Amino acid sequence: DFALTPMYWMGAEDGAARTGMVGVWGAVSDESGAGVDGATVFLMNADGKAVASTQTAPDGTYVFDGVFPGSYRLMVAKEGFAAAFNGGAASLDAAAAIDLSVGVLVVDVMLRTTAVTGSEGQEDLPSAFRLGGNYPNPFNPETTVLVDLPEAAEVSLQVFDLLGRRVLDVRPEPMSAGTGRSIRIDGSTLASGVYLYRVQAVGVSRVWRAAGTMTLLR
Repeated sequence: DFALTPMYWMGAEDGAARTGMVGVWGAVSDESGAGVDGATVFLMNADGKAVASTQTAPDGTYVFDGVFPGSYRLMVAKEGFAAAFNGGAASLDAAAAIDLSVGVLVVDVMLRTTAVTGSEGQEDLPSAFRLGGNYPNPFNPETTVLVDLPEAAEVSLQVFDLLGRRVLDVRPEPMSAGTGRSIRIDGSTLASGVYLYRVQAVGVSRVWRAAGTMTLLR
């Protein structure tokens, strides 16, 4: 069965009458083709700002309806996966514009895992560095980013807005090897919106880096 999940509108358009509008729907899948449950799908306007978000149903499907006609792009985020964009683009700027002028368009997106091979660990330690995403997401005003560390490392985090401006730094902190090491983000000084974050872990044998997206909703 086709299941709908809540859709959240952001900004001044929130609550506006949406009769006679257009829409976009589709499916989010992983590299094996299986639907991804609980991925957050963002509808980005021509200025690169998120105007709506929703989460995928258990079969990976999502729906945006009542959308004002215009040019949009899609960004998808899910813990354990790299951020993905419509058309398989590597970034939001590289994604082709979706022209929503009439009716409903179908746009599917594929997510790829963020696991990066690291040093061989002990049997009770993760064998690879992995970014596990942030919880909760959306959040207000605090969220926690999780990482798996195959060896002890000094971990730092930076937060950027969608224009690429650095808006928040989490100071480097030494962490032991293990699964689910946590980095707390306090977004109380930030405005509502979509943000990108970059994690860097400096270990003895190498440096790992990974990035993700998060949404602050006040």
